Amino acid sequence: MTEVGTLITANAGCGKTFTLANRVLGWLVEHHRLSEDRSSGVCDVMAATFTRKAAGEIQQRVLRHLSRGAIEPKRLATYQSTIALDPPPTAAELLAVLEDVARHIDRLQINTLDGIFHQLAHALPEQVGLPQ
Repeated sequence: MTEVGTLITANAGCGKTFTLANRVLGWLVEHHRLSEDRSSGVCDVMAATFTRKAAGEIQQRVLRHLSRGAIEPKRLATYQSTIALDPPPTAAELLAVLEDVARHIDRLQINTLDGIFHQLAHALPEQVGLPQ
């Protein structure tokens, strides 16, 4: 299975969103291939960024790459070359993953860093030393 955590840093306009979206795509396809129930593992993915706008762009890009890769052969070829899977993902796999992600979109955690910390503090107030 792919590494547990990845940090992507680069200047503006260098392709961080494209890279992260395809990295998430690769994780989802790999989980789909390895899971007995053919789920995408969408609830096991968490991506964090600094702004809500960036978080929305990442989520939108993941969904766009899944859908375009499933129906546009040229896009699929572009995404295949940037997703480190052997064999590369197929259009059918991207479609199956897209269907699973759409069913569980509320479980996809692409959020801001402060949003993640807020969720943790709200879920585990005693563990982080906060009153309920």
